[in-house]
Amino acid sequence: MPGQREYPAAPLIHRPDCPDIPLAFRGQVQLSVEVALQWPNGFMHHCMDHLANQSCVVEVRYYPPHRHRPSTRWPNDAPVPTCEVCGGTHAGEQRSGIKVASPRLHVAKSPAVHVVTPPVILPGNARPGEH
Repeated sequence: MPGQREYPAAPLIHRPDCPDIPLAFRGQVQLSVEVALQWPNGFMHHCMDHLANQSCVVEVRYYPPHRHRPSTRWPNDAPVPTCEVCGGTHAGEQRSGIKVASPRLHVAKSPAVHVVTPPVILPGNARPGEH
């Protein structure tokens, strides 16, 4: 579909002065707005608040090999839900049997069943004159 994109594995987003940033990523400060657009699937470290911090550091993370496991996060522009493990969409991987996180309405047509039952009168529903 036009306008869709694959998501890479999700990075961890830190505040620039966070002591938990690995040494390899320190000093790689970017604008929070640009990061949000480039990695909307990124995970926020507990130090980060996009409303309070205009800049951040992106910690690119590497995940062990795994198959795509659909999560409940499905960005509007993603072809499938993001992965529960890495937050990516696993571009190029065969993704058959994707379970939809939020089921879409599907009405199945089935043959009409005609059931004949005698009228049931419940307490309080008796017609006048019936007891």
